[in-house]
Amino acid sequence: MKPTSVLLGSMAASIALAATVVTPAHAATVTGLYGGGSTLVEKVYRDLFNAYGSTSGNELCAGLTTTCPTSHYNAAVELLYVGVGSGNGKKALNGYDPTLYVTGDKKPDATPTPSGHDLGIFYGTGFGASWQPGTGTGPYYPKVTFSGSDDVLGSSDVSAVAALGFGPVIQLPGLVAAIAVPFKPIGAGWNPKGVKPVGGSSQVQLSTNTLCGIFTGAITNWNDPEIQKDNKNVKLGTGKITVAYRNDGSGTTFIFSNALLNQCGTQSHRAAKSTHPIPDKWVADNGLTYKASVPHWLSNTSFFINVFNAHDLPSNFLNNKTLTGVTGGASGSGGIKAAINATPGSIGYVSPDFVLPVDASGPQAANLQTLASHNAGSTPVYVAPTATGATLAMASAKPPAFPTAAKDPLNWGAVAPRPTGLKAYPISGFSFIDLYSCYSSATDVAALVGKTAGKYGYLTWYYGAGSVNKNVPKNILAADGFAPVPPAWATAINKLLVDPNLGIGTPKKGATAGTKACRTVTKGA
Repeated sequence: MKPTSVLLGSMAASIALAATVVTPAHAATVTGLYGGGSTLVEKVYRDLFNAYGSTSGNELCAGLTTTCPTSHYNAAVELLYVGVGSGNGKKALNGYDPTLYVTGDKKPDATPTPSGHDLGIFYGTGFGASWQPGTGTGPYYPKVTFSGSDDVLGSSDVSAVAALGFGPVIQLPGLVAAIAVPFKPIGAGWNPKGVKPVGGSSQVQLSTNTLCGIFTGAITNWNDPEIQKDNKNVKLGTGKITVAYRNDGSGTTFIFSNALLNQCGTQSHRAAKSTHPIPDKWVADNGLTYKASVPHWLSNTSFFINVFNAHDLPSNFLNNKTLTGVTGGASGSGGIKAAINATPGSIGYVSPDFVLPVDASGPQAANLQTLASHNAGSTPVYVAPTATGATLAMASAKPPAFPTAAKDPLNWGAVAPRPTGLKAYPISGFSFIDLYSCYSSATDVAALVGKTAGKYGYLTWYYGAGSVNKNVPKNILAADGFAPVPPAWATAINKLLVDPNLGIGTPKKGATAGTKACRTVTKGA
């Protein structure tokens, strides 16, 4: 993998580096934007940020060739990002606390390189194979610019950011992702006969009921009759199923568990045609409540680890600290991938770019039955975790209307745990970019939403039309297994960013120009 200036994956980041590192001379002329959070997007964000802005080694998209541009779009800006999980990302944003990007039990999915230190010392000590995570004593990112989260904002998040005095929080759908369900085959002859779907990495099929059974602990062996039935009565193995899940606060867990709750139902509120509901104890362990309208449930970022900590997870759910370094589950998408690769018979859930065919080192992913075919009781339709299927899942979600509904950041947090499309991938959702309304530096505002042709701010470039960004973001997303937000959402987001009442700006108390939200505050992030 090529070096990158974007902080890589699930890592103990923002920490002290050896004092001998020399900051390149050009760093003083580069505007740094600092973010962190979701590990689901960490790899694709690396490619997007490198294609847009400066990198100390002048590298561009890591691992991409035909879809990668030949030069940085705006070398005056550099975006750094650390994948520490959506939960930590939201906490850092809510408290304006860059130290929360440091978590000692997290390791990078790709080790840091000398190329990624030109804006500061954030990594630990050493490079490559000699890298050692820091102790958490600093120095850290100098500021928090944005957060990446696959978990929607809640009212408590809105209140926390408001208390900072930087204006209202802004929640933008950033991309569309399918959550893949990778597994490690057991022995020879496991693969059923059939045609591998377009974009798929295996011929293995799991119906909705079987998926629910595996992730509730009702189905614990690969030779279970339900699994065989899904795969034309071909045995996938005879060993125990080990279920890998996220130990940390994870937006990937939110999307995945939210889909299970709303598709499998619970013991007290069974979903139609579901034979393996979520245990009521698990719901209680997470303090979740049922509502009559659809979707019935809204999960959280720590669903499975909360059940583990309550001692209610079945024994076949992963708990191998020697392998993972943590008690219960594994940390980050990289940790899940590594655990599955090392454990025959295991299964879990990860970002699509951590599995075949996007990541050549990734485990294979199952094809899942669409919820529409499950609910109809018709011949099962199985789809792979592709950008196309994820886009279809989010097709019914509509952006909030201007001006009233758009004012509430919660209205931008669309979820689709019960997709209705016949070919929609059943576990999909938006990953969000969360920001402040007001930034103290006009340079930072320009780097985010600037409108100068040829030097558009990152968000203007990213959400712009092909005439603005030459389809570079769209192509990079596709190459990494993701999809851009639907056109209606992109249009609404562009409108929000320039809206004089709702957009991003600098504090201008008493001014008659600029973003209205920032005219009433005296400070910015």
